[in-house]
Amino acid sequence: MPPSPPGLKFDEASYAYLQTLTAYFFPTVTTQIANVLCKRSSKSSLFSVHFLNPTHRREALEAISKWRAPRYTTRVRIDYHIKGPAEVAGVHAFVALAGSLLLLPIKFAWMTLTQLLVKIERPVIVPLTDRLARFLERHYIIFNLVSNPLIDIGILFELGLCYIFFYTPLADIYYFAPVPWHVYLFAFHGTALLLAFEEIKKHFRRKGHELEFLG
Repeated sequence: MPPSPPGLKFDEASYAYLQTLTAYFFPTVTTQIANVLCKRSSKSSLFSVHFLNPTHRREALEAISKWRAPRYTTRVRIDYHIKGPAEVAGVHAFVALAGSLLLLPIKFAWMTLTQLLVKIERPVIVPLTDRLARFLERHYIIFNLVSNPLIDIGILFELGLCYIFFYTPLADIYYFAPVPWHVYLFAFHGTALLLAFEEIKKHFRRKGHELEFLG
């Protein structure tokens, strides 16, 4: 292990030492991924077709199959009335106008994208969503893993945050340094171990053993 910097002054730490911080931090994130997936049920296996409520599974698959591009038209309207020469009112009016103008390109870009999706709806989107729904219905384990959008966004956010911490100038602030790819891959051993532990615990719970002391 590389030595700690003198006086724990991390701005004087060696590159190898900063890599050890990354190698410690990233497995914490990958373990939390397993934890949040497993904690969705105290007894049902994540790898079982019964993990999701049958009604919820059917409704979710139908929603995927019937998804269509939204119809959207950009509307711009700015109404702000100033009564009197009040300075605060003037600031509010400026903020409202500036905000609307800044959002205008985003609104037009979204409108253009939705119009494009509408054009390719019948030849592309309809068969694609139908095939995706049938694929997820057959491969229920994959659907179990991705069926909660909030958890999916949280996992992507965590992984994205790791990239920002390791590969952008923020690494100099948080004292991280990139590690070789096989170190990132090895970090997922914590994910596998926690998944195995939780699945064994759920197995015994289904047999009637509560195992409350294990959490």
